[in-house]
Amino acid sequence: MAIFEYMATLRVTVPCFSCMKEVEKNQARLIKGITADARYECFSCFKKNKTQPWGFGDEIKQKVGFYCQRCKYKFRARKECCPYCNKSDFVTKGDLTVHDLI
Repeated sequence: MAIFEYMATLRVTVPCFSCMKEVEKNQARLIKGITADARYECFSCFKKNKTQPWGFGDEIKQKVGFYCQRCKYKFRARKECCPYCNKSDFVTKGDLTVHDLI
């Protein structure tokens, strides 16, 4: 006899964060949020929404155009740090063209 045959399964219900329906805890997915509170999402809402693993979709940074005045290097990146000289003190934000520099 295995030990697992005698273990009880609790059928605790939790509210789904998306549709606010009460679902069983073992049929829901735990989502990390901004606060320390636990948020759950049911399987049907997960299939419908296809959310990011951390529960948000807006925080993914997009690449922005930068120009490093120190090495005169134009690049696109998510962070404000020149990939050529690895400094950020003379990096300006914005897409610059050759006509802007003349």
